[in-house]
Amino acid sequence: MCIVNIHICILIHFIFNVNHVKIDLGVIYMKKEFSESYRKLGLNINFYRRDKGLSQEILSELININERGHISRIENGHSAPSLDVVFGIAKALDIPVYRLFEFRE
Repeated sequence: MCIVNIHICILIHFIFNVNHVKIDLGVIYMKKEFSESYRKLGLNINFYRRDKGLSQEILSELININERGHISRIENGHSAPSLDVVFGIAKALDIPVYRLFEFRE
């Protein structure tokens, strides 16, 4: 990523109050107020993926994500997955979508 993109990321961070901006794959906004929810979503994805005995790489292949590390960023709460990705993950893990959003305290 070039310096210009870094400056754009910083500018977007301050204007829109977001934690994560990804320029090279399209802009993804993650509002700070939802960062804990994204973290919990990632923990649930991680739990169900491990429960099924799947690696991050295999899950990525099952849902047609070519970028290495994207599942890791989602599971760590560093990337805001689209609904298509969330639906694909639930289908690949053979669980209802709502299970991914059942956050435990």
